[in-house]
Amino acid sequence: MADEFTPNQFELTGKGDVRITYIPGGEGPLTTEGPLKLEYHDAQHGDLSFRGDAVRTQDTDVGKLVTVTLRQTVDQGNVLFTLILPTGFTKQGPEDKIHFHTEGIVTTQHVAVDNPTVKGPNLTYQYVALQGTAENVVLPL
Repeated sequence: MADEFTPNQFELTGKGDVRITYIPGGEGPLTTEGPLKLEYHDAQHGDLSFRGDAVRTQDTDVGKLVTVTLRQTVDQGNVLFTLILPTGFTKQGPEDKIHFHTEGIVTTQHVAVDNPTVKGPNLTYQYVALQGTAENVVLPL
């Protein structure tokens, strides 16, 4: 029999040394800056941690979109990462983890001000295939 399952932690990996830990409730390890909500790592941006309002979510027909800003600059543009998180997890049996695949999107917002070499759309997208686990874990206080 399949049971409805509401995970409280997601661990994902992808090409380019992408590693993501997402804690939807924001009840991750408490730091001096508040509880951790999302950790992101890739070869280009290194290790980044996001808390509170720095993690933006939107419920859509394709799942929950979880977005963070990887880089924010005035002269080079912004780089965002959006995780497409499936909803409606079900599990069969006593296992605590569900393995799944999804996608992430790296959005680059190009700045064209005083730069005649920037042509084309202001937004470009790179898709990242992700695989990982969804689980309920005892989160630290």
